Amino acid sequence: MNYLYNFLIKIVISILLMEATFNIWKMEAGEPGILSWFLPLITIFWIVLTIVNAIQIKKGKKWLKEEEEDERDQMIKYKVGYITCWSNMGLLALLFFFYGTFGIEMFNPVYALALIVFLNILIYYSMKLYFLFFE
Repeated sequence: MNYLYNFLIKIVISILLMEATFNIWKMEAGEPGILSWFLPLITIFWIVLTIVNAIQIKKGKKWLKEEEEDERDQMIKYKVGYITCWSNMGLLALLFFFYGTFGIEMFNPVYALALIVFLNILIYYSMKLYFLFFE
């Protein structure tokens, strides 16, 4: 995947995050919850990272160059992806267990899915840093 495709994927994710932010603001118009403040901050942070990434790519003039990846990076990505996939399965199983046992009154389904997405992102990058620096 070259830098241009990577950048375009980040733009699409930014647009989806902005849409999710506006939908949550619309849903929680009367009583703003923690997600209505947390998600816009993540969206702004992601957009700033995308802009900084675009500036770095433009300075290096490498829009169409392929990203270089060695065997170690590839093996780390495989390990981290495997761990994240199975932790996602476990988190979804816990979510179904809580909904089956306690019902929907325990927490909002939107919060639960957003929490699982954020936990997956956190698990992925923390495991990636662990494998990069401590193994």
